[in-house]
Amino acid sequence: MIAGLLLAASGAALSFDGIALGDDAAAIGKAHAALSTFTALGPAWSWRRAGGGTMMISSDATGKVALVDFVADEGEEDAVALPVAGAFDVRATHTALETALGAQPVQTCMPAFSDGYCGAFALRGGSELVAQFETNDGQLHRATWSSAAALRRLHVLPAATPPA
Repeated sequence: MIAGLLLAASGAALSFDGIALGDDAAAIGKAHAALSTFTALGPAWSWRRAGGGTMMISSDATGKVALVDFVADEGEEDAVALPVAGAFDVRATHTALETALGAQPVQTCMPAFSDGYCGAFALRGGSELVAQFETNDGQLHRATWSSAAALRRLHVLPAATPPA
């Protein structure tokens, strides 16, 4: 019985503050009375969260969510629901995120992307969560969830290098 529950839980769809990759982006934007804009991936919508911080989603050519991005307010004292980690206190450090995800980052971000700690964590389904912290021991500044290919296209992660 317990093994069945664990398997069901591990197969649950991932989401970031209630948004899943592949959701209808325009419908989510409308539900949040979001402002529309464009990113390198396509149309995007952004809005302020009730608990603080700003959410932004970007869609692909089919109108599906291809990227979810959260930027915390300075000094924010809230939690954001990250994929796999669940409710994550934005005041926590990157080591707390590693514990919550049960993993170490698979790579670090591009040097120009962050002055503090920034790492990419591999998640189910080929997606990655990039977490940027204000300093090596500082609070969460930004979290971005998308495919590794999209994160490279946005120059968040270094270009993939073929195996030697």
